[in-house]
Amino acid sequence: MTKLKTSKVMEETARKAIEQAKKQGFQIDKDDFEMVQPFDDGNAIIISVEGSDENRAINYEVRDAVIVLEKQEGTLDIFVSEEKE
Repeated sequence: MTKLKTSKVMEETARKAIEQAKKQGFQIDKDDFEMVQPFDDGNAIIISVEGSDENRAINYEVRDAVIVLEKQEGTLDIFVSEEKE
């Protein structure tokens, strides 16, 4: 199994997360979002972008054991706008 330099991968993962968020229509400077990058053996980097204006932060979590389930169809009702109903 290939050993990866954690600090380098964290940097690359943050860049990918920002790019993917932009592609999905997030406003990087306003919207809160999280991204999970899984690796072999259940390792993962979890990046969250949150906060408002001057308090905006990018948080990193490096975890040894993360379980990523299959995507489930549907949208949680707390996130569905009235226009879509």
